[in-house]
Amino acid sequence: MDNGKEKGAAKKLACMPFALAAILVVSAIQFTPAQAWARSATSQVSVTAYVMPAAYVRTVYQANSVQVTAADISRGYVEAPAATVVKLESERGGMVSFGGLSGPFTGFQVTGQGGPAISPDGMYISGGGRMAGVTLGYRFYLNTQTARPGNYSWPLPVEVSLE
Repeated sequence: MDNGKEKGAAKKLACMPFALAAILVVSAIQFTPAQAWARSATSQVSVTAYVMPAAYVRTVYQANSVQVTAADISRGYVEAPAATVVKLESERGGMVSFGGLSGPFTGFQVTGQGGPAISPDGMYISGGGRMAGVTLGYRFYLNTQTARPGNYSWPLPVEVSLE
């Protein structure tokens, strides 16, 4: 007998969600003012965006070795034209700097795009928000007592940084 009562209660509980849903739908239709469906409104929204300054720096090309010949040794230096190409876009600009020299080289001179020599301490690239490109050439002075003809790994670390 209890079993029959439990089945009836279970059927009533199973139908409850459908009955609740039907009541909610009818209530929503009955109590929604007709004017709410017909009204329209406009408003203005103001949006402000802050764009942070962006900077971009890239070494486009860097030679990875220097070829030294017997003629270079007798002359006392080797040329490496257009061995570094750097691109920079920054409002403030950037700096190209050079690290310690290695190999049979005793010193170096850097030229920028065929212009005058650049300080071994580095060079400043002006910004202004436009893309600036620089091509660097090198003259490496050789220790004529120890230098031998051959292919040497790039002897001078080149670093490009933003100001």
